[in-house]
Amino acid sequence: TFGGRFGGKPRTGRYVFLDFDGVITSAEHGKVHNAIPVEDRRDHDYFDPACVERVQRLCDLSGAEVVLSTSWKHDEYVSDAVDEHPPVTPQKLQYLRNLLREAGLTAEVVGATPNISRCRRGRAIALWMERYGGVTLDKIVVLDDLPASYLTREYTPGQGKRVHFFRPVASRLVHTKTEDGFTERDLAKALRKFGIRPGG
Repeated sequence: TFGGRFGGKPRTGRYVFLDFDGVITSAEHGKVHNAIPVEDRRDHDYFDPACVERVQRLCDLSGAEVVLSTSWKHDEYVSDAVDEHPPVTPQKLQYLRNLLREAGLTAEVVGATPNISRCRRGRAIALWMERYGGVTLDKIVVLDDLPASYLTREYTPGQGKRVHFFRPVASRLVHTKTEDGFTERDLAKALRKFGIRPGG
């Protein structure tokens, strides 16, 4: 259920778990995007170039690589009540890598978290970290506009949603505002989580 790794071992062992909507998009850029005639729109035009540039800067300054945690990797509806879902296909992963590169993100995209619903995103991240042993919490940052509660939820059929297991992952969250995307302030927070002083 994992997107494969590409490009060998990372330089620093640091990873940015990247959501798309509300992180590399913004309400202001959405107005620009919507003004483009439909026939002239390219897929990557949906992304805010300023937000993408900040993610790239985070990766440049920290040496981090990117893992996709976004629901864009899902080819079908992903239910909370089903534990196993089809894995992210190599074709879909390559499409998303190309999309990010066209938008200006040149950082290495090394894989994707398992296909689990967004209400269980913390579990998906924890599973990815377990799969690629040696990845510790201090080596990750999670960029997402979902609140921390979405990173701590687990679902047990018949029992409903409940907080379970994943608070440590939530501690690595940089919570972006959906309307603003990844801001300079968010960038500074992310760098500090990696132990890097902004502007230092």
